[in-house]
Amino acid sequence: MSAPVGVKYNLIRDVDEQFLVSAGITYFIPGSRQAFSNFGNGDYHFFLTAGKQIFDWGHWLSATGFRIPGDSNFGTELWYWSNQWDYELPNHFYPLVGVNWFHWMRSANLNIGAPVTGLDFLNLPVSGVAGNNVVSGVIGGKWKPSGNFEVGGGFEFSMTGYTDILRNRVYADVIFRY
Repeated sequence: MSAPVGVKYNLIRDVDEQFLVSAGITYFIPGSRQAFSNFGNGDYHFFLTAGKQIFDWGHWLSATGFRIPGDSNFGTELWYWSNQWDYELPNHFYPLVGVNWFHWMRSANLNIGAPVTGLDFLNLPVSGVAGNNVVSGVIGGKWKPSGNFEVGGGFEFSMTGYTDILRNRVYADVIFRY
Protein backbone atom coordinates (compact mmCIF):
# COMPACT_ATOMS: atom_id res chain seq x y z
CA MET A 1 0.00 0.00 0.00
CA SER A 2 1.07 3.55 -0.57
CA ALA A 3 0.71 6.33 1.98
CA PRO A 4 -1.07 9.55 0.95
CA VAL A 5 -0.14 13.08 2.06
CA GLY A 6 -1.85 16.22 0.81
CA VAL A 7 -3.81 19.40 1.28
CA LYS A 8 -7.44 20.37 0.75
CA TYR A 9 -8.89 23.89 0.74
CA ASN A 10 -12.51 25.06 0.89
CA LEU A 11 -13.04 27.41 -2.06
CA ILE A 12 -16.70 28.08 -1.26
CA ARG A 13 -18.49 27.51 2.04
CA ASP A 14 -22.00 28.98 1.99
CA VAL A 15 -23.86 27.82 5.11
CA ASP A 16 -27.08 29.71 4.21
CA GLU A 17 -27.33 28.01 0.80
CA GLN A 18 -25.85 24.72 2.10
CA PHE A 19 -23.23 24.68 -0.66
CA LEU A 20 -19.58 23.66 -0.40
CA VAL A 21 -16.74 23.44 -2.96
CA SER A 22 -13.20 22.34 -2.15
CA ALA A 23 -10.05 21.48 -4.09
CA GLY A 24 -6.90 19.64 -3.24
CA ILE A 25 -3.87 17.64 -4.16
CA THR A 26 -2.62 14.40 -2.68
CA TYR A 27 0.69 12.67 -3.27
CA PHE A 28 0.72 8.91 -2.84
CA ILE A 29 4.14 7.87 -1.56
CA PRO A 30 5.27 4.56 -3.09
CA GLY A 31 4.82 1.55 -0.83
CA SER A 32 6.67 -1.74 -0.58
CA ARG A 33 7.56 -4.07 -3.44
CA GLN A 34 6.00 -6.98 -1.51
CA ALA A 35 2.61 -5.22 -1.73
CA PHE A 36 3.08 -4.45 -5.45
CA SER A 37 2.80 -0.72 -4.75
CA ASN A 38 6.38 0.49 -5.19
CA PHE A 39 6.18 1.31 -8.88
CA GLY A 40 7.77 4.52 -10.13
CA ASN A 41 7.79 7.77 -8.19
CA GLY A 42 4.30 7.69 -6.66
CA ASP A 43 1.07 9.28 -7.88
CA TYR A 44 -0.32 12.81 -7.79
CA HIS A 45 -4.06 13.13 -7.27
CA PHE A 46 -5.69 16.47 -8.15
CA PHE A 47 -9.34 16.75 -7.13
CA LEU A 48 -12.37 19.03 -6.86
CA THR A 49 -15.35 18.19 -4.63
CA ALA A 50 -18.73 19.85 -4.14
CA GLY A 51 -21.84 19.30 -2.06
CA LYS A 52 -25.30 20.87 -2.10
CA GLN A 53 -28.42 20.42 -0.01
CA ILE A 54 -31.47 19.77 -2.19
CA PHE A 55 -35.15 20.04 -1.16
CA ASP A 56 -34.37 20.61 2.55
CA TRP A 57 -33.61 16.94 3.28
CA GLY A 58 -31.65 15.73 0.25
CA HIS A 59 -27.99 16.09 -0.64
CA TRP A 60 -25.87 15.82 -3.78
CA LEU A 61 -22.12 15.17 -3.45
CA SER A 62 -19.83 15.19 -6.47
CA ALA A 63 -16.10 14.71 -6.93
CA THR A 64 -13.83 14.70 -9.94
CA GLY A 65 -10.12 14.28 -10.18
CA PHE A 66 -7.06 13.11 -12.02
CA ARG A 67 -4.50 10.55 -10.92
CA ILE A 68 -1.17 11.29 -12.61
CA PRO A 69 1.87 9.03 -12.03
CA GLY A 70 5.19 10.60 -11.06
CA ASP A 71 6.78 8.42 -13.77
CA SER A 72 4.61 7.51 -16.79
CA ASN A 73 6.62 4.30 -17.26
CA PHE A 74 5.21 2.96 -14.00
CA GLY A 75 1.58 4.10 -13.89
CA THR A 76 -1.56 4.97 -15.80
CA GLU A 77 -3.36 8.33 -15.92
CA LEU A 78 -6.92 8.10 -14.65
CA TRP A 79 -9.78 10.62 -14.64
CA TYR A 80 -12.81 9.94 -12.45
CA TRP A 81 -16.15 11.54 -11.66
CA SER A 82 -18.28 10.32 -8.73
CA ASN A 83 -21.78 11.42 -7.73
CA GLN A 84 -23.90 10.49 -4.73
CA TRP A 85 -27.43 11.45 -3.79
CA ASP A 86 -29.02 10.85 -0.40
CA TYR A 87 -32.21 11.82 1.40
CA GLU A 88 -32.68 12.12 5.17
CA LEU A 89 -35.48 10.00 6.61
CA PRO A 90 -36.72 10.00 10.23
CA ASN A 91 -34.18 9.04 12.91
CA HIS A 92 -31.33 10.46 10.80
CA PHE A 93 -31.17 7.55 8.35
CA TYR A 94 -29.91 8.41 4.84
CA PRO A 95 -30.50 5.94 2.01
CA LEU A 96 -28.19 6.73 -0.90
CA VAL A 97 -27.46 5.96 -4.54
CA GLY A 98 -24.41 6.82 -6.57
CA VAL A 99 -22.73 6.61 -9.96
CA ASN A 100 -18.96 6.52 -10.54
CA TRP A 101 -17.06 6.89 -13.84
CA PHE A 102 -13.39 5.99 -14.31
CA HIS A 103 -11.59 6.79 -17.59
CA TRP A 104 -8.00 5.90 -18.44
CA MET A 105 -6.41 8.82 -20.29
CA ARG A 106 -3.01 7.19 -20.75
CA SER A 107 -1.50 3.73 -20.38
CA ALA A 108 1.79 3.04 -18.64
CA ASN A 109 4.85 2.78 -20.87
CA LEU A 110 5.83 -0.47 -19.17
CA ASN A 111 3.63 -3.50 -18.65
CA ILE A 112 3.96 -5.88 -15.69
CA GLY A 113 1.65 -8.30 -17.46
CA ALA A 114 -1.27 -7.84 -15.08
CA PRO A 115 -4.72 -7.87 -16.69
CA VAL A 116 -5.81 -4.98 -14.43
CA THR A 117 -4.51 -1.53 -13.39
CA GLY A 118 -5.92 -1.55 -9.87
CA LEU A 119 -8.63 1.04 -10.72
CA ASP A 120 -8.82 3.46 -7.75
CA PHE A 121 -7.02 1.13 -5.32
CA LEU A 122 -3.56 0.71 -6.90
CA ASN A 123 -1.86 2.10 -10.00
CA LEU A 124 -0.17 -0.89 -11.59
CA PRO A 125 1.93 -0.33 -14.73
CA VAL A 126 -0.24 -1.75 -17.53
CA SER A 127 -0.19 -0.89 -21.24
CA GLY A 128 -3.19 -0.89 -23.57
CA VAL A 129 -5.78 0.59 -21.18
CA ALA A 130 -5.97 4.17 -22.54
CA GLY A 131 -9.54 4.94 -23.57
CA ASN A 132 -11.12 2.27 -21.35
CA ASN A 133 -14.02 3.22 -19.08
CA VAL A 134 -15.59 1.67 -15.99
CA VAL A 135 -18.98 2.89 -14.76
CA SER A 136 -20.30 1.65 -11.44
CA GLY A 137 -23.46 2.07 -9.44
CA VAL A 138 -23.70 2.32 -5.66
CA ILE A 139 -26.57 1.69 -3.25
CA GLY A 140 -26.29 2.05 0.49
CA GLY A 141 -27.19 3.98 3.58
CA LYS A 142 -25.88 5.91 6.53
CA TRP A 143 -27.20 6.45 10.05
CA LYS A 144 -26.17 9.57 12.00
CA PRO A 145 -27.66 9.36 15.50
CA SER A 146 -25.55 12.31 16.70
CA GLY A 147 -23.10 14.90 15.42
CA ASN A 148 -20.24 12.83 16.86
CA PHE A 149 -21.05 9.40 15.48
CA GLU A 150 -22.17 7.84 12.22
CA VAL A 151 -22.16 4.39 10.65
CA GLY A 152 -22.81 3.41 7.06
CA GLY A 153 -22.32 0.95 4.28
CA GLY A 154 -22.88 0.37 0.63
CA PHE A 155 -22.60 -2.00 -2.31
CA GLU A 156 -20.86 -1.03 -5.55
CA PHE A 157 -21.35 -2.96 -8.79
CA SER A 158 -20.05 -2.57 -12.32
CA MET A 159 -22.40 -1.26 -15.00
CA THR A 160 -19.98 -1.75 -17.93
CA GLY A 161 -18.42 -4.74 -19.66
CA TYR A 162 -14.90 -3.63 -18.81
CA THR A 163 -14.47 -3.85 -15.01
CA ASP A 164 -10.70 -3.78 -14.27
CA ILE A 165 -10.58 -5.03 -10.61
CA LEU A 166 -14.20 -4.06 -9.86
CA ARG A 167 -16.63 -6.93 -9.79
CA ASN A 168 -18.58 -6.05 -6.66
CA ARG A 169 -17.45 -4.08 -3.59
CA VAL A 170 -18.92 -3.74 -0.15
CA TYR A 171 -18.19 -0.60 1.88
CA ALA A 172 -18.50 -0.03 5.60
CA ASP A 173 -17.55 2.95 7.74
CA VAL A 174 -17.79 4.08 11.33
CA ILE A 175 -16.97 7.70 12.13
CA PHE A 176 -16.33 9.20 15.56
CA ARG A 177 -15.88 12.99 15.81
CA TYR A 178 -14.48 14.86 18.78
